[in-house]
Amino acid sequence: MFETIETSEIPLPKELAPNGEKLWSYIHVQLHKAWFYAEVEHVFEDLNAHSMYILSSVSQLESLASNPSTKLTAVHISAPKHLIGNDCWRMYRLRRILRGLKKSRSNKSWTTVFEIYDEEKTIYDPPLATTDKLKNIEVVLEF
Repeated sequence: MFETIETSEIPLPKELAPNGEKLWSYIHVQLHKAWFYAEVEHVFEDLNAHSMYILSSVSQLESLASNPSTKLTAVHISAPKHLIGNDCWRMYRLRRILRGLKKSRSNKSWTTVFEIYDEEKTIYDPPLATTDKLKNIEVVLEF
């Protein structure tokens, strides 16, 4: 989903990248799919450190949230225009992520629901008119 380009790499001395870490001045987003910006607090015995992650899926957020030494302090969704019914991409701070089952005559499929912090806005993936059409709604993550 995210493409890095060699010319955008920022050289790092080996002592600052003991595990082969790399820095990039920019990345290219290849798909018109939502992505997430997660603010994280890492909790260590004597120290708390803050960092940010750019993630491409809810499962990556779940994995990050399940790590006992990390705390998600805020998560934003960057949503493409077709997902939010707008004329451009927008970024929103999330309050929580839910998942519900959508049943139709021919099949069942899961829909992810993104509730926006401090707004009466909800984003559905795939797009859906209302939560009323979903069954078995469960909270995936709350921030």
